[in-house]
Amino acid sequence: MRHRIPIALTLLLVASLLAALAPLPAAPLPAHAQSGADGWTLYDLNLRAGPGTDFASLGTLPAAAELVFEARDAGTTWLLGHTLDGTRRGWVHGLYLGYRDGFYAGDLPVSSEVIAAPPADDPAPVDPAPAPPDPVTPGDLGGTTQYNLNLRAGPVSTYGVIETLPPGSSLVIEARTADSAWLLVHTADDALRGWVSALYVDVPPDAMLADLPVSDEVIGVRFTEGDNDPVAPENAELVAFLEDVPVLPAISPRARAIYIGSGNNPNRFTTVGDCNTTAPAFLVPFSTGYYDLGPYAYLQSTIDFFGDSFGRSSQAAHVGFNTMMVLDSGWANPQWCEPGESVLWCEYRLSEASVAIIMFGVNDVLHLTPDTYENSLREIVEWSIDHGTIPVLSTFSWADGAPYLNKALQLNVITVEVARAYDVPLINFWLAAQELPNNGMMDDTHLSYGSPPGSALFDGQEATSGFTLRNLLVLQTLDLLRIHALN
Repeated sequence: MRHRIPIALTLLLVASLLAALAPLPAAPLPAHAQSGADGWTLYDLNLRAGPGTDFASLGTLPAAAELVFEARDAGTTWLLGHTLDGTRRGWVHGLYLGYRDGFYAGDLPVSSEVIAAPPADDPAPVDPAPAPPDPVTPGDLGGTTQYNLNLRAGPVSTYGVIETLPPGSSLVIEARTADSAWLLVHTADDALRGWVSALYVDVPPDAMLADLPVSDEVIGVRFTEGDNDPVAPENAELVAFLEDVPVLPAISPRARAIYIGSGNNPNRFTTVGDCNTTAPAFLVPFSTGYYDLGPYAYLQSTIDFFGDSFGRSSQAAHVGFNTMMVLDSGWANPQWCEPGESVLWCEYRLSEASVAIIMFGVNDVLHLTPDTYENSLREIVEWSIDHGTIPVLSTFSWADGAPYLNKALQLNVITVEVARAYDVPLINFWLAAQELPNNGMMDDTHLSYGSPPGSALFDGQEATSGFTLRNLLVLQTLDLLRIHALN
């Protein structure tokens, strides 16, 4: 028998029930979703010999190449797989992949296998005592920024930002960290020099980052924010503002007005966000059946109402996404999206969803200014309203002691103000998560999992797990929308 462990919050309980509606018709699947592939490349993508950018490239896979996955690295950042026809095999970065519905990379076995490069058709004679290769001369290797990218004083996100480089900036790569996660670069015009995250830099397919010299040089002084104390003067007012915002929204007539006449499916919602939205622990358990509502049994009607929405993959939710990226057609999957179509508009067209659950924050804090975040979030809300999709915004949590607390608080306040400006629902997840260990965060970026991972058990874990609590709050909000806006 399960027992409820109370949370020190007031969570709105709604007990009304609706009669069951007709089953949701299945949308036709694109060819790759029917082919047996686990996923596909979103763009031209390097196939590497091992799980990291310091391993040799085995060539480039074209966009929309279908893959069957065999294993993953310990962090589920890189996946080992082979093409559907079996002709090519290697490691690919998960950030640039789309996945079939129901696929969960975390279920793959962990591997550190290194793939040997295929032999040449006519190999040259082997030198019996070859000389070791010379390291890449600093300045020989170039790269290009994929989008706005912070140039930092050191190879960690807690170092100060020297400048934000625009997309398409040409870089000369001088050195790397030991794990090749950060690159020491200077701009092609020699005007700026610093560290950038290797994940967001395009380099030639045959680039061997491992041949670069390793460095830990710091340009200037390490940046350690003094704003991590929530009672510091610069934070106290922001904290007080957020503490005064209800955890769950009151559904105003505006929500129904957005949906009515849109032609969207009342039984379909979609998700928009980053790694804390794409994780299989978020909402997916209500599709797989791996959940226990405990004292919230009344929410079963809402699970039945929205049906397969809980297990559906969204084009607008991806690891690494920020608010700008979902508005950009450059990040849209060409297998699903039309030429020139933004990620967000593509998802709304495909899903015909009446509701969008939207949460950003962790990547925006690191890469966007508050003004850019606000402008992008407003555009997301306006596009949602134009499509007849009710946008449900959410504040985001921030780990105890993590840097950039002040900026995280600013973005959360902006989120509340945007929701109020457009009179759309808001979940104050930041406030709810204050009651959880480490504010519901596993680390500085990811929400904490329930036990076992991939489940949603409301047996007290809503008071300890970030994902479990978010599942509960989103399910309660969907319940309110079902009753007050979609009925």
